[in-house]
Amino acid sequence: MQSENNVQLKLDISEVIDHANSIENPCEKLRYLRQYIPLLAVYAEHEPFQVEELIAEIPEKFREEVWGIYANKLELEGSKSDSNTSVEQKIDININTEFIAQRVKPKVPRKTMKDPSHQMKKLINKVDIELEKRSDDPVSQREVWYELRVNHRNYDEEEIIDVAEPEKIIWNAYTGSKKEMKYSTFKKNLSKIRTERKNQKK
Repeated sequence: MQSENNVQLKLDISEVIDHANSIENPCEKLRYLRQYIPLLAVYAEHEPFQVEELIAEIPEKFREEVWGIYANKLELEGSKSDSNTSVEQKIDININTEFIAQRVKPKVPRKTMKDPSHQMKKLINKVDIELEKRSDDPVSQREVWYELRVNHRNYDEEEIIDVAEPEKIIWNAYTGSKKEMKYSTFKKNLSKIRTERKNQKK
């Protein structure tokens, strides 16, 4: 039953996107799309990757609103599940996580890096520079995020990325620990990286 509902919801959203793309007046298009943002966020809970494909062509502002609602719902669900987890379960989860992190520790010399986040920032910078070369101009933060998630194997020589989801990336630091980077953190990192790169050119 749940699957049938998802299929119907996808059809409804596809019709919304198709109609929005047929509207030539920008202001009218924005007014039309705004009323469907909650619907897109609901569908993203079940099929985030399909939603990402469906909304790829709509204005970035609305894509951000959809993923913002989606991220908030995930955090609420996460806090509920945490409150239902016993102390023994939490200890067991922590032990298992530490064991997995040590087992998949990337082979990167400790002496070369002091800050574990340096690895991810280096990777983000690499992706951003490549996209800028292709378009001759800086691209949006969401485009860099999408490229990093979907095509990370083309850039990630150290293979640090473990899981790439629509709103977060889980990666392995050289210290052996697993790190989580949400889209909000990525945006801050990318802004700093671009500023540093700009200052180096002066």
